Amino acid sequence: MKRWILLPLLWLATGALADDQTAVRRAVEEGRLRPLTEIIALVQARYPGRVVDVDLERRGGGRYVYEIEILDEHRRKHEIKVDGASGTVLESEAEGVDASHFHALPVLLDRVLARHPGHVIDAEFEHGLYRIEVVRADGTHVQASVDPVDGSIVREDERNAHFGRMLPMARVLEALLLRYPGTVLEGELERGSDGDYYYEFEIQSQDEETVTLHVDALSGEVLREEED
Repeated sequence: MKRWILLPLLWLATGALADDQTAVRRAVEEGRLRPLTEIIALVQARYPGRVVDVDLERRGGGRYVYEIEILDEHRRKHEIKVDGASGTVLESEAEGVDASHFHALPVLLDRVLARHPGHVIDAEFEHGLYRIEVVRADGTHVQASVDPVDGSIVREDERNAHFGRMLPMARVLEALLLRYPGTVLEGELERGSDGDYYYEFEIQSQDEETVTLHVDALSGEVLREEED
């Protein structure tokens, strides 16, 4: 992963950084990266204040993410991550949370459900946004990220549209017990921080040693193994 530290409106042009600037300039010309001035204007429209730091991070697949720090009028620092191509706010986090201007959560839930009728199965405040997950009538899931102040839906992910293609727990265990023979003490379906589902099993061997396994719910691949 490469990272460039930028002044808000000025590129630093020293040494090896020149090559990085060339790559960034090419990405802007090809439309894979929006200019910094545009990104700052979009961010400051939602988060008024003074820009104190900007980083540009290149991730896997050539994806760019701007990381912007803004100091608001109350001298709270906001750290905001923005997709470099679309300008979509991916994450926002403030030092200290002032909830006095938040919409009530039921109002935000109704707003999401108006666009995605179904049942809310999870609502969590994280990085300055509410993450609200809805399971729809067809069994697919959508996670909406909602700004608690203006009530806008800033991002929607259909991460779990493959929900119906999960391997049944019984079939996963059949294959698993061939590698880890013993007695299953516990088995449950969990959701990771990335929105993907996995099975978590506790299996006790004949020697009374217990192993905890995280298994991908789509492929049956063992993701993690922990011995107690």
